[in-house]
Amino acid sequence: MVTRAIDHTMQRLRDKLGEDPRVPRHLVTVRGVGYRLVLPTGSVEPRRPKEDAPRGFFLGDRRVDIHRQRVTRGEERSELIGSVHQGLGYTMVRQRRLDEAESSCRQAVAIFRAANVVVAAARAELGLGGILQERGDLDGAERALLSATRHLRELEVRSVEAQALNALGDLLVEAGRLGEAADALHTALRLNHTDGGRAAVRATVLRSLSDVHLLEGQLDAAEACLRETRALLPTQTSSTAWNDVFLATCLAARGRHDAAEATLQRAEEVFAAPGLERGRAVLPLARAGLRFHRDPTAAVALTEAIDVARRPGPTGQPAPAAVSSQTRLLLRVLMGSVKSQSAE
Repeated sequence: MVTRAIDHTMQRLRDKLGEDPRVPRHLVTVRGVGYRLVLPTGSVEPRRPKEDAPRGFFLGDRRVDIHRQRVTRGEERSELIGSVHQGLGYTMVRQRRLDEAESSCRQAVAIFRAANVVVAAARAELGLGGILQERGDLDGAERALLSATRHLRELEVRSVEAQALNALGDLLVEAGRLGEAADALHTALRLNHTDGGRAAVRATVLRSLSDVHLLEGQLDAAEACLRETRALLPTQTSSTAWNDVFLATCLAARGRHDAAEATLQRAEEVFAAPGLERGRAVLPLARAGLRFHRDPTAAVALTEAIDVARRPGPTGQPAPAAVSSQTRLLLRVLMGSVKSQSAE
């Protein structure tokens, strides 16, 4: 699932801290890793470990007791504590520490619920659903996303409900329930339009809807969604690059091989940046797909690339398909192409 939930959460947290997002002082972006909390000197008194001390977290290289830390005019705020848990969980996702990420997001949900911050709790449930989906727990992910959607519908927070329905649509695509996925995604588009039509939300929903069209073999509709998504997304980002990978696959399947090559080349240039290993890992698979569509006799090479994507790496590293829902989706699209060619 391609999402900017991490960035949106940290942006909201920076707003609460009164930070300039262009020059953050406390929540600093570490490219390719995540976020680091930088505290002013003397803002947290050093403590000796005690058996009965509340548990803290490692943020950057400082141990912060978030249960006692006073922030924003000396006032303790449950909402900020929950946001720290949530942001920490998302950072752990990037580091593939999914057990800790799930625990942190569950704590965020509980804190927000106890403080009756319903919208923030629903957002945290969206993050939890994404983590559970990455772990392969589709049933647990669906429960979390349905809970978030229900609460947001009751509050009539349409823009966030649209994001929840998009996440649910992504999940249903991975579960193979394409009809239900399409219904959820079309509802998300309608809600987003009713709420003023946020471009970022529309781009994310259209990207998910293109997955449905690709898996159903509706290449015209898939290309239209992917092209509009690319027009809405900022350039030179990982989200744009992933969109280009699927757009290249779609163009190749339609016989527009030169355009497919140029589009995949754009994705390769973006994925060459540090910290985008998951994107680089999918490129051999995408390249094999383009060769197959140009020359169907290359089906053997594509099948080998699919096997490699499913195979665990050296020294016990997980298979590329095990760590990226986007890679799993591309596998399904290409496997469907191979089966269609074999049937012909």
